[in-house]
Amino acid sequence: MPALVQARLGALLDGDAAWVPVNDGLARLLEGSCVGTPAGGPAAAAGVAADLAAGGGAAAAAVASLASVGDPLACLVRLSLEEAVFCGLVLGGVVAASAAAAQPGGAPTPLSADALWAAACAARSPSALPFPVSYAAFHHCRAKGWVVRSGLRYGADFALYPGHPAASHAALLVLALAGPAGARGVVVGRGGSAGGTAGAPPSRPPSIQWLDIEIGNRLACQVGKRLLLLYVSGGAEGEDREGEAGGGAGGGRSAPAATAALARIT
Repeated sequence: MPALVQARLGALLDGDAAWVPVNDGLARLLEGSCVGTPAGGPAAAAGVAADLAAGGGAAAAAVASLASVGDPLACLVRLSLEEAVFCGLVLGGVVAASAAAAQPGGAPTPLSADALWAAACAARSPSALPFPVSYAAFHHCRAKGWVVRSGLRYGADFALYPGHPAASHAALLVLALAGPAGARGVVVGRGGSAGGTAGAPPSRPPSIQWLDIEIGNRLACQVGKRLLLLYVSGGAEGEDREGEAGGGAGGGRSAPAATAALARIT
């Protein structure tokens, strides 16, 4: 992770992911850090690098620094929204620009740390788990030493590995839920924020049913894993804002105020 902090990767936030053009060395660094998934070859990486360079700001500087090394772009790496925010706000190893914030046909808009958080919240589908909840769950598990990857293939939010996924199997499947206090005003359950607005309550009162737990548990058992229900309870809105505003551009920022209590279904 220390090497990733110093990497200063440029990322293009577009849709529900951040896209990072890298050379061979950085590709190996991300792979070794269990961050991101290869999603394209040199041509795709060059296209994203050109977009970032046109947008200016720190992301363009990161791309220029990459070009100055002399190694050609090798691939395009996809970061989930959670990975992008973790690497950007906590580690300080990613600087981003947003395609969504640009004018039609225009260059991507550079994102500050606060703008990156807001853009990630807005990018999440209204019907999906709100980003503040999923990020708090991701951050908590990563801080506990787990390698956190997508659990989509298992019908879960995250799959937790005790080591590198190439050398180990996932031990736990995670379903993240907003606790009683909610995160940024999100009530208990899994529904998304109305209109995708950060901090807005869900458009309907979501809940998890016993049938959902039973289905998840049976699936987890069939693939030799255990199911975790991870409840996220957020602090006051002011505490969340304090978590966003703290720290500097060099990294070391705290995550949005949230605590997680785990309840394991065995």
